[in-house]
Amino acid sequence: MLQPAPRLDLLEFVTPPQGAELIRYSYYSRKEVSSGVWPSELQFFADQAGVAGATIRDTNMTKGSAIGNPRRFLAQFINLDVYCIDQAEAIAPDVSANLAELLRQLVLKIECLDKEYLTVPAWIVPAGGGLTGFSGDTVDIVANGVADKRNAYPIELNLEREASFSVKLLSPVAGGVTTTKDLIAEIVLTGLLLRPKQ
Repeated sequence: MLQPAPRLDLLEFVTPPQGAELIRYSYYSRKEVSSGVWPSELQFFADQAGVAGATIRDTNMTKGSAIGNPRRFLAQFINLDVYCIDQAEAIAPDVSANLAELLRQLVLKIECLDKEYLTVPAWIVPAGGGLTGFSGDTVDIVANGVADKRNAYPIELNLEREASFSVKLLSPVAGGVTTTKDLIAEIVLTGLLLRPKQ
């Protein structure tokens, strides 16, 4: 079967230039959301680890809203997980109802250099969270997609050096969704990272 020729701007991801290496890598970003009305907009990947209270558990970004120079990143997959902060509360019926409602109402939007790249309902982007899916309870879970770590939404987003990008969860419903427990929303971008040899 004939394969299309690689795009010129992606050639470095086929054959890394001298002094560079190509590795499989994941960038992640998470936000804690207190119980109550879910925010109309949550922005991910805008924080930098070690700055303004963000820790390495919150994100592994070395620069907010951009892949720092001299790196380039070809995002190939995206995952979205929303789960209860207190796992002891995760089995409560109201948590399952909250998560199911969030899946139905939220919209995920990606922009790069202020251009829209992707806008899809949240339910279409799988968690890829293994056996436990969303809630952490193996009996009564609310999962977006098959609960398997190999399950991810395919994308092709070439993030050039220093190019600004944003990933947002939007709640377009008037009044939003009201949640009864504190939740965490986490997004992971997985792909190929081109960086200087280390």
